[in-house]
Amino acid sequence: MTTTSVLRIDDQVHFEGVIWVVAGHAGSAVRLVSPLGQSQIVMVSHLVSAPDFQLLGAPAPPALEPIGLLDSVDDQALARAREWEQHVVEVETGLPPDAVPGTACRDGYDPQRTTLAEREAAKAAELTASGLRVSAITVKRMRLRYRESGLYGLVDGRTLKGSAPHGRADPRVVAAIGAAIAEQTDHSTGTRSICAAITRPRGTKAVDAAVLLARMLVPEPARPGWSHALTMAHSRIPHQRLLSLDARLAQAAARPVIVPETVVVDRGAVFLSETFLRACRKLCISVQPAHPGTPTDKGNVERTFGSINTLFCQHVAGYVGSNVTMRARDAEDTAVWTLPQLQDLFDEWVVAGWQTRPHSGLRDPHRPVRELAPNDMYAALLTVAGYVPLPLAGADYIELLPIEWRRITADGIQIDYRTYDCRDLGPYRHRPSGVTGKGNRWEVRYDPYNLSHVWVRDTRRGGWITVPWTHLPMIGQPFADFTWRAARQIVTDAGADSSDETAVARALNDLLTRASQGPSRRRIAAKTKAAPSALPAVARPVLEVGPGNSTDDEGDSGEPLLGTVVPFGIFDPTAEDPYR
Repeated sequence: MTTTSVLRIDDQVHFEGVIWVVAGHAGSAVRLVSPLGQSQIVMVSHLVSAPDFQLLGAPAPPALEPIGLLDSVDDQALARAREWEQHVVEVETGLPPDAVPGTACRDGYDPQRTTLAEREAAKAAELTASGLRVSAITVKRMRLRYRESGLYGLVDGRTLKGSAPHGRADPRVVAAIGAAIAEQTDHSTGTRSICAAITRPRGTKAVDAAVLLARMLVPEPARPGWSHALTMAHSRIPHQRLLSLDARLAQAAARPVIVPETVVVDRGAVFLSETFLRACRKLCISVQPAHPGTPTDKGNVERTFGSINTLFCQHVAGYVGSNVTMRARDAEDTAVWTLPQLQDLFDEWVVAGWQTRPHSGLRDPHRPVRELAPNDMYAALLTVAGYVPLPLAGADYIELLPIEWRRITADGIQIDYRTYDCRDLGPYRHRPSGVTGKGNRWEVRYDPYNLSHVWVRDTRRGGWITVPWTHLPMIGQPFADFTWRAARQIVTDAGADSSDETAVARALNDLLTRASQGPSRRRIAAKTKAAPSALPAVARPVLEVGPGNSTDDEGDSGEPLLGTVVPFGIFDPTAEDPYR
């Protein structure tokens, strides 16, 4: 269920102490008329971000629900909450959340024929007849709790014993997304650009879907060493007009920033996970799974993969071909690129090659003979659909990361023989979190591609505590989980104790140093040198605690070693946001 506010003609809004009527809109601007006949034209982003803005008569926008706290709920209470979810969604929309498209509303629940109060009364009568005695007031209360906190809001509070939801999104985020989607509702959908891409050494994880979603919604920064011609300021995209709306575009690469209406996915577990689906639902993004064994459902994606193979992959050193008959005799010996270098090369190719390359599926309707590049079409559609920046908050991104439940000891937090600690954990050492469903352990979020920091949910004061790895000053750069496992294997092969955190840290530093060496050509060396500086800056506080080697909460992950690989850096979700 989604309940977002959008601007339409004749809607009334409260802005700058006056009630205005929306008289018209063009692109990213709206025309407002007051009861006295005064009128003004206002940018949508300025309107919705005003402190006193309110769309009169519209439901309040939802907050991003705290998915991680669902892990603290026992199975019985969670099952009852899911049953309530079916009921409240039917009261709100007329249909349960899993209804097949085209299903007719049951008698008494059609929003076109009944009021919200009548549907609440009908649901109360239905539940009472089934043996669960509830009133219409109870149904209304559960409906409002679901609108505010999602599924977690429907959990019986008596089973939580003191735990409470946190991590709510700024309502202005949802309002801005709704306005951007509303502006594009009545327009055709153009052939899609490559909005985000991630390289992986093997099968994807749930965090990959979260990273792709986050990268798609925010500007891509230009890398050090890239030509100025690859920046948005030197492209055909109207950079100056967009810069007045979104300051993050000042040093952005020439890659579109698009809030998608629909995401078509295959049936991989990462895209059908509850975390990803609920995040898309709250961001008003429709997720459409492709039919099993039907590649034509996402033919443009399959075609794009083929183009990437022919236009990019086959020109990269170490390319092994699409099958064994096309593989070079010494392909493995020429594989000299590390994953960060390959990611940097591909990101540059997307901006310099793909986005500026004319595409036969993109045509100017007034001059159909001319083929347009994806950036050309994006620039043309901006004048029609407008642009509303999406200030994706760091807390929202952290909510999408994998979760662990750990105790806070005198040494800090132990995860896979790594110790994380900082001064902010002082008041919580050897203290219960209040989440009894998880043995009073603390919720810890981590990024598998950047294990230099973890985030602990502060159940006392709210928000997140950023906790660095105690050996981070020794390494000085992000590293991934598979790189950590490789370093532990190196220590084991040397006959040392792989649970010795200091020894593993030394092996990790040596591994990262050796892996950073690539081809000796001048241009490649320059790009390799510039690539680490493109990674987000991380705080390195001086810690007064020593590294611990306790493994009471976590042992070896048991996953197979992936070989000599290097860290995969992604953007820092806690970096300062100009819209916060």
